Amino acid sequence: MKIDWNQKYTTIAVYAVLVALAIIILAAAAINFPAISSALGKLNSIMTPVWYGLIFAYLANPILKFCEKHIFRFKITTKRQKSAKRALSMIMTLIIILIILTILLLLIIPQVYLSFVDLSSKMSGYIQSTTKLIDDFTANIDGFFSNSVFSDIFGSDVNTISDFFDKYIDLDKLSSTVQDMITDLTVAIKDHFPQVVGIFSGIASGFLNVVIGICFSLYFLASKEKLVAQLKKLLRSVTTQNSYNGILE
Repeated sequence: MKIDWNQKYTTIAVYAVLVALAIIILAAAAINFPAISSALGKLNSIMTPVWYGLIFAYLANPILKFCEKHIFRFKITTKRQKSAKRALSMIMTLIIILIILTILLLLIIPQVYLSFVDLSSKMSGYIQSTTKLIDDFTANIDGFFSNSVFSDIFGSDVNTISDFFDKYIDLDKLSSTVQDMITDLTVAIKDHFPQVVGIFSGIASGFLNVVIGICFSLYFLASKEKLVAQLKKLLRSVTTQNSYNGILE
């Protein structure tokens, strides 16, 4: 009875310590949330190629299994033959994926090309229509200024829009305004140049992550049985039997 009593209070003490530790960890996380969030963001950035590798491996695994089951069906009696079968299946998987991507590109690129050709063939018509629209607008404006009512308002020497600009618009001031606008635009471009560089840097980084992710996916596919067995051992060591079965299911 004394042993059961000690075991009971030992269990209560362990649970109390664990709860206290959990509260302390949560409180520390809440206090240092920005630092923790930043650290998690950096960790996620470092792990991005691994996530890509897992996704690529997951998508390629059905093709790999198909190759092993239906294409390379020779019997395996040694570990070396097993490795050879896996290597041949991975090569065939890559070939099949490249064929699929090539077919998709061959279907997409011609459509894009035809769209550009169609746009370029119609561009001259668009330009002519726009030019005619501007000419008609200018003619209407000139007719507007040639009206006797507006001649009385602006003077008899204002008969066209050009006359109006010459008489009422300060071209020097307009030129100065345009130059100021160009200067402001140049300054804005210089100010945003780092952002543009950052965008291109992000694209390059993303491409590099994809390449590294493909390398990871090849490793995952080559060692998937071993990795799954290690993951099962890890889960079994940190979970109960029911939780372990539920996770596997």
